[in-house]
Amino acid sequence: METVYKTFTTREEARTAMQLFAADLAETGQLRVSATVARDVLWTYHAPELYQLLVLGRDWSAARYGDFITHALTHPLTGALLEHRE
Repeated sequence: METVYKTFTTREEARTAMQLFAADLAETGQLRVSATVARDVLWTYHAPELYQLLVLGRDWSAARYGDFITHALTHPLTGALLEHRE
């Protein structure tokens, strides 16, 4: 799976990208939800407003935000539990 970083100009572009990402994840056999549910969860957490609220609005570091997103996505999508770090 090739990693591609892109800035999306519309929420629809982001949703389409998350649909492709979810399909790739589904191919690994590790999702515990459907690719459609995974797409919706990924799309929601990809929203720039979340970054703005926590990093810009609440002074979270980028690392803390990254950890939050990682944990917020990993368990619901795969069932895996990760150790939290502060």
